[in-house]
Amino acid sequence: MFARALPSLVLAATAAAAALDLSAWRWRQNFTVPGGAQAVVLLDGPVFDGAHEELADLRVIDPEGAETPYALETDRARVEDARVPARLLNVVRLTDGAARFELDLGANAPPHDFLTLDISPENRNYRAAVTLEGAREKGAWAVLKDGASILDFSQDFHLRYSELYYPESDFRHLRVTVREKDGTPLKIIGARVRRHAHRPGSELPRTFSVTRSSTAVSEAWELDFGYNKTPVHRLAVSVATPEFKRRVVISIPGEGNSWRPVGESVIYRYATGRFTGSNLTASFHEVSTRRLRVEIFHYNDRPLTVSSLQAFGTPRRLRLKSPRAGVYSLLYGNPDAPAPRYDLAELSAYLDKTGVPELRLSARQENPGYSAPRKPWAEDHPWILRAALMAALLLLGSIVLRQWRAVA
Repeated sequence: MFARALPSLVLAATAAAAALDLSAWRWRQNFTVPGGAQAVVLLDGPVFDGAHEELADLRVIDPEGAETPYALETDRARVEDARVPARLLNVVRLTDGAARFELDLGANAPPHDFLTLDISPENRNYRAAVTLEGAREKGAWAVLKDGASILDFSQDFHLRYSELYYPESDFRHLRVTVREKDGTPLKIIGARVRRHAHRPGSELPRTFSVTRSSTAVSEAWELDFGYNKTPVHRLAVSVATPEFKRRVVISIPGEGNSWRPVGESVIYRYATGRFTGSNLTASFHEVSTRRLRVEIFHYNDRPLTVSSLQAFGTPRRLRLKSPRAGVYSLLYGNPDAPAPRYDLAELSAYLDKTGVPELRLSARQENPGYSAPRKPWAEDHPWILRAALMAALLLLGSIVLRQWRAVA
């Protein structure tokens, strides 16, 4: 009997999970999915403005009205680090005094590009040249990197550098040759191989209106992005002035009419016989804000001739897997909604994300089924609470007065 009832229980649980009280979400934006294996939706200013700051209240509703799983993706720059198992073999010393050893990464070795040498703490104050070779089969060695250095400095302070970047490869075998420049033999006790890849991420320009002001020592630009909680992490300045070096302070609104600094940088442009170069960007820890203040200090110099400013932020996207064709709705604006937990959030890292069209949201509109949460009864009727409190005080006072008279 239990076996016959189990499918019904599963169906009931599935239906309950798909049901969503849409009246608790205030805002709605639609997007049309053409079908396919995946769909990606770019979040825009109205979403940042109306949703929870951590975007925990986002819900996607499919054309049939059911909740649809999604993966929230934030394409920030990041470092992906993964250890590659390696076995240390054949540690020998060559006739010229160099140390050599081999590493076996096993069959079907994953990509790797970073080597760390474990040198005995007994070795101090050395500098050595390293040659790294790779091979699929032993004997067919190809040079991956030559002339790299490792070192140890142990005097007033201690500095040790024993790491080596090299072009990404999937060789099974690595051969490392270490030649000490001062002739002191190094004792190599181990080595570690990793994939240490830097992923640049992406960014989108933010649109804004700007108001300009100045003081005796600086000029300031107040940027208004039009929506609250707009993510911003970098500014770029176009300057016509040929040579300069200026301090830049980035601020967001603070208490009252004040501004709170969130970043500081230096922009410059030099073209001299000794140095030619420039930096016209200011990066800072990402902030979510509607207004941003950029102040460039000129002190006793002339102000810069600034022709334009650009602001950039990290995009946020929703990824859907195997969506049916039709019009979907993105709901948000429910401050009490917890962050959803979907399997797709974990599976997303293993999807092939090439060639997936990026969809845009329609204009924001209020959810027609939205029902604003009712305030507690006492907040809607504060005068009744005050009257009840006054009556209780009067009653208490009359009781105290009668007791006093009885005693007297």
